[in-house]
Amino acid sequence: MNGRVMIFLYLVSWTVLFPLRSPLVGAMMTPIITPSKCLGIGDVPIPTSAVVIPDDVYMAFPSKEHQAISRINCALRAAAGMGLAYLYEGNICTVYGAGEYRYGNNTFFVPSEIPPVDDLEEVAQLKQTYASIHFKGWHKDFAVDGIFGPQMYHSENGIIRPWWIVDLAETRTIHQVQIFTRQDCCSNRFHDIQIRVGNTLDSSGEMTSYTLMSTYDGPYVLGQGHVICSLFRGVTGRYLGVKKVSGDGDHLQLLEVKVYAAKKIS
Repeated sequence: MNGRVMIFLYLVSWTVLFPLRSPLVGAMMTPIITPSKCLGIGDVPIPTSAVVIPDDVYMAFPSKEHQAISRINCALRAAAGMGLAYLYEGNICTVYGAGEYRYGNNTFFVPSEIPPVDDLEEVAQLKQTYASIHFKGWHKDFAVDGIFGPQMYHSENGIIRPWWIVDLAETRTIHQVQIFTRQDCCSNRFHDIQIRVGNTLDSSGEMTSYTLMSTYDGPYVLGQGHVICSLFRGVTGRYLGVKKVSGDGDHLQLLEVKVYAAKKIS
């Protein structure tokens, strides 16, 4: 293989593995945001510091451990070994299902759902909120008061597509949103939810200019725990909105909303 071919393959491999930075232009490129699906925490394993791996991967596929100096090094090992998933902890890289996940000439593996927990911080508690008209005394601020019930934000009767927004007070890169909805009754009301992030306040609640981060189809089932919405690359903005997009008139009921953003580098 001549030198030109080797350089070309290197550049293609680098671009596939690290799509946010291209060595050809030497600058960060604007990522295309693909919304994630929110799930009840009972439906998925709790994230580790490196990767969310479905239970069936643990059960069905063998694992192999390697020494690795970084998470990127671990990812490269998973890619080279055609692994289905990888886990990096304490300089040990565990590759699951090596040689099992291949489509044509392409290799896929499961990246981290969110950055390590230590790299995130909760940024919504006690911040300014905005919302559709509330029912009785259950106003918008209850959703970020840090108290898990019985008070909550509860939209007024008859509101179509109710919404709620929190102002984070500054622009942050959001990687995860955790939503705790009403637990004493009416769980089926929580469905057809969108999580959106924007840079300006949309007091109309339409949020059409906001980036769609995640969606939750529902309906929510009691005992499911909280709803978790994660996006590895994150979405940058100052305002985070939760909105029901179905036109059935069901209430929006938010017991608590937690927003996790990347810690600021001091």
